[in-house]
Amino acid sequence: GGGGGGGGGGGGGGGGGGGGGGGGGGGGGGGQETYKLPHRLIEKKRRDRINECIAQLKDLLPEHLKLTTLGHLEKAVVLELTLKHVKALTNLIEQQQQKIIALQSGLQAGESQTGVSLCVCDGLSLGSL
Repeated sequence: GGGGGGGGGGGGGGGGGGGGGGGGGGGGGGGQETYKLPHRLIEKKRRDRINECIAQLKDLLPEHLKLTTLGHLEKAVVLELTLKHVKALTNLIEQQQQKIIALQSGLQAGESQTGVSLCVCDGLSLGSL
């Protein structure tokens, strides 16, 4: 997935150079038109993929984040809100993991004092986030 995006970016640079050459020479323009059409389609597909991914990210955002702006969410805003939300979730997971470690340590200390062993789940449910 990431490799394909890099290839599209490289093609964009080549397209700019090809457009300049076509303007300079009338004879060369015909040959370059055969290059430009597929290049335009490739660029359109790349933009469509980016737009589709941004739309999916927007759908994944919680409603309270979507309501922070009025009307239509711009692509840049969707990306910024997604980044903010992912960072918040990452921090929350780290806090929960620290709580689990602290509770497990407390249980182990209690086991050694009482001789009673309790079962503790090792996982973290993201469903409650």
